Amino acid sequence: KDDSVELWIDSRGDANFFNNMPNNPGCFQFVIAPSLAEPGKAETITYRNPEWNNKVFPALAATSQITTNGFIVEARIPLDALRGPLPVKDPNRIGFNVSTCDSDEAGGKTTWKHMLWQGTDDWDARQWGVGILE
Repeated sequence: KDDSVELWIDSRGDANFFNNMPNNPGCFQFVIAPSLAEPGKAETITYRNPEWNNKVFPALAATSQITTNGFIVEARIPLDALRGPLPVKDPNRIGFNVSTCDSDEAGGKTTWKHMLWQGTDDWDARQWGVGILE
């Protein structure tokens, strides 16, 4: 329960010291987890975006498969749905990061372990990688 993949996206590539999470409308944290109630489905939620915080993002399509070693999650998010009406600095570049989240309960206490692909602070879009779209 609560084990997930987190996909962090700066859809406009404009995050900086003053325009960062959680107030940048182009930055998103998507949490995607295998559904325990419906095998083959994935549960999704959006965080750290001023317009979509704690909501299901309508354009997010995700599936999951539980395996003997863990789970496989596939997701598709159209960039046009993330960018909104504001101009984009470079339409061929996005900021992104990926983390895995392991949540365990023992003795009434929940522990969270995150493993980031890039950087040390998942919320800081300045530390993320850059995706080149072709």
